[in-house]
Amino acid sequence: VLDGELVELDTRRSLTAASRSLGRREMLTEMDEDGMVVYAPKGRTEHVITVFTDVDCPYCRRLHEEVPALTEQGVKVRYAMFPRSGEGSPTFRKMVGIWCADDRAKAMDQVKDGKNVTEKTCDTPVMEHVIMGQMMGINGTPAILLESGDLIPGYRPAGDIMEMIRHVKAAAQ
Repeated sequence: VLDGELVELDTRRSLTAASRSLGRREMLTEMDEDGMVVYAPKGRTEHVITVFTDVDCPYCRRLHEEVPALTEQGVKVRYAMFPRSGEGSPTFRKMVGIWCADDRAKAMDQVKDGKNVTEKTCDTPVMEHVIMGQMMGINGTPAILLESGDLIPGYRPAGDIMEMIRHVKAAAQ
């Protein structure tokens, strides 16, 4: 049993982090995009990020303001629901309302802008997202996952996210 980080001494590379990224990447491929709120670029998609979000989280709202800058640079932003206050909470009900809306992206925009959305009920993937996020080690929002499975915890401006995407892609080559 090992509790902690396993590090390759010569390179100082965390083998634990690499293993976690691989596991998250595999789980990301299992997540159906039809079960997410998606903001796609107008042109060609160059990169995809998956963001575990809570609509009442102030840093999630700040990150949402960066979505247009990300989509302009060819990044598809896929939102997974992660209400930190749990099932049945007001935040959870807002996220269900977003999912049940006719236009999920518009409803997400409204709620992220501090406006209300009509509370509706329908079958949602919200609890599936919460469970998947917990399995991936998500414990706060926003949690940004790159296609590689690398986790960027917390808010970052679009420029920083793009730099991290480029860095991870370069390291993989």
